[in-house]
Amino acid sequence: MCGRYVVTNPVSKTEKIVKAAIQVDNIQNYNAHPYQKLPVIKKYKNGNTLENLKWGLVPGWAKDKDFKALINARLETIDEKVSFKKLIKEFRCVAIVDGFYEWKRDDKEKIPYYFIREALDHTLKSLDKNTRKNKGHVSGGELLEGIRVYAIDRFGPMSKTLLNHWNINTCKDFGEIVFMLVEYGILGRTDNDSIKDFENGYEFTDAFEVPFMPGNKRN
Repeated sequence: MCGRYVVTNPVSKTEKIVKAAIQVDNIQNYNAHPYQKLPVIKKYKNGNTLENLKWGLVPGWAKDKDFKALINARLETIDEKVSFKKLIKEFRCVAIVDGFYEWKRDDKEKIPYYFIREALDHTLKSLDKNTRKNKGHVSGGELLEGIRVYAIDRFGPMSKTLLNHWNINTCKDFGEIVFMLVEYGILGRTDNDSIKDFENGYEFTDAFEVPFMPGNKRN
């Protein structure tokens, strides 16, 4: 299990397989992490329900009130560890997850990749096939604009704050993430693609803050 994942619209996505959603909303959580209350499917005799459970396990044998909840288990040993082996037989649930993401470490900062991958998918879908020079390919400039639109749509006036929290402060930072994904074979590239395509993009204040200032219309 990873330490971060994304979950969006859990109620809509599970309505055909659950009998009831108990105090769960169609959230947009791009930073689902340990110790949060997150939507899961639980099975009862009269049907499945969608409920929020806190991510973390405090074993029954733990007497210390400051015991740090366990958040992970290895598949290879889960049926051997005293903390899990009895629980996995009867006390299980299904987490609602759109996708996992890993962190890029840069000077001890962490940057999630999942947002960039989703922004690329959004950009591909929004581009008219007739205007796309190479089918399935997006230029650096097109991706930067797609990221801007996608971020504003998802995070609104908090876009710049969230991106800065991820240590993304310039368009070049987007480019570095994209080319890291290329290096790991997650994204493709052409011979004409270069990280320099991301260097002459927009200023973050103009792109993510100005549209929400009084008197401005959001694009």
